Amino acid sequence: IDAGGVTRPSARRARLQRLLEVIRADVRKAYRRIGGLTARELQELLEVEAQATATILRDAGRAVEFTLGASLPTPATYAALAEDTLVQGAPLSSWWEAQSARTFDAFAQQVRLGVAAGETVDDLVRRIVGGKRAGQVVPGVMEVSRRHARTLVLTSVASAQNAAREAVYEANLDVIEGFAHLSRLDSRTSDICIARADKRWDAATKKPIGHSLPYQVPPLHPRCRSVLIPLDIGGRPPAQTGADEWINGLSRAEQDDLLG
Repeated sequence: IDAGGVTRPSARRARLQRLLEVIRADVRKAYRRIGGLTARELQELLEVEAQATATILRDAGRAVEFTLGASLPTPATYAALAEDTLVQGAPLSSWWEAQSARTFDAFAQQVRLGVAAGETVDDLVRRIVGGKRAGQVVPGVMEVSRRHARTLVLTSVASAQNAAREAVYEANLDVIEGFAHLSRLDSRTSDICIARADKRWDAATKKPIGHSLPYQVPPLHPRCRSVLIPLDIGGRPPAQTGADEWINGLSRAEQDDLLG
């Protein structure tokens, strides 16, 4: 199925079509395997994260001489959460399907371009795995796919962690008064998370406290590093830096670089 191994245009098109059929099947199979592995790993992560969250709540209770049992979600809940893990509102499985289609489309485009240009097999391989082409280093289809996959894995892990925490919080609303948005403030923080840094919401009603931003559980965008944390039992605020305080502590050059 070497698309460049024949000279007649009809034979070349037939070989190219056969090559793309084989690759499409391989890509779909690989991404289905990735999706299944990810779902199993996330279910284990959900259980670990929920246990850790419950421990934090118990420790917080002891700090204010309050005995807290910290209810945990059921195993069925973990399985459901893993299956329904959402990344920006869409199921994780849908994202992997989209990644599969994107990877194949990029592969097909590069192979068609290379065949049309009469490139050798080695040239075509470089289009896929990366390397020097026309004197320039190009990342290749697979390197771009790896970057997309890394972003999806990081975001889905954050989704699972926050889903587990929220499940524990919802099971213990009788001792949680509110939630605060904790942003990791540095040069990579998004405008969305800067605006939400240290914002609070009522635990029961989810209504904002002192602002108008709606209650949302992170991640709020790809590679989001923010989390929602419960206000300390007894209503004490968590120790964190607000966005205004953080921005005012930056140099003028850093402020310009961050905000324009």
